[in-house]
Amino acid sequence: MLALITGGGSGIGLEIARILYESYDLILVGRNVNRLEDGRASILDSYQSKARKNTIETISCDVSKPGDCQKLYDKLQNREIDVLINAAGFGTIGNFLETDLSKEVEETETNCIGLMCMMKLFLPDMLKRRSGSILNVASSAGYMPGSPGMAVYYGTKAYALSLTRSIATEYSCKKKGVYIGALCPGPVLTDFSTKAGGQVKKGLGAITAEQCAREALRGMARKKKVIIPGALMKLSYPFTKILPGNLLLYFARKHQEKKTKL
Repeated sequence: MLALITGGGSGIGLEIARILYESYDLILVGRNVNRLEDGRASILDSYQSKARKNTIETISCDVSKPGDCQKLYDKLQNREIDVLINAAGFGTIGNFLETDLSKEVEETETNCIGLMCMMKLFLPDMLKRRSGSILNVASSAGYMPGSPGMAVYYGTKAYALSLTRSIATEYSCKKKGVYIGALCPGPVLTDFSTKAGGQVKKGLGAITAEQCAREALRGMARKKKVIIPGALMKLSYPFTKILPGNLLLYFARKHQEKKTKL
């Protein structure tokens, strides 16, 4: 059994990889080779006391570039990918007119184009075999109306969630035994927010990346189309359906202000 994880060198992707290593050979994919190798070493260290014959490969690939995604698929097309985890992604925090255009273009290409390309390339083989699983790491941001201060990120995650739900319910996927789902966590204690320009605090209902990963894999086992880890986020989800959009945008703005001064 073989699992392919983009963004597998850190954060949620790495923690999902760490758990999957109990049963799967792994291919960790990302732009930063050193980070991938550190992630690989971290997983192997976790299992030092246990005999494991599973393998861990690392492959440098920038999923924001369709050509790189194609090269990755060409390299792996003779191998059966049983699980695809699309965890590559990042965000930026700041007022839209003040944030860097090139950074947000890269953000959109990674969070949207990369995810779409990976599905487009690897899903057909799963459908031919009538087996396989794809989990796209979206965000609770995906089912919010947006967020002042993180406009581009929230837009990309709405795309990721919408794309996932749409493809999962297409006739060809529903009838061929392939699982497709979206992971929609709230705040997770990784270096994500620090890189984006903010900070996640434990008091904001944040969960660890390990908890997020475990709930993600439990949700996959139950074939859940949308997986929302963390008790607080599960409780808050229904309110996004009944509260006025302008009120949700106000709350989102206040949440961003707790992470950074906008």
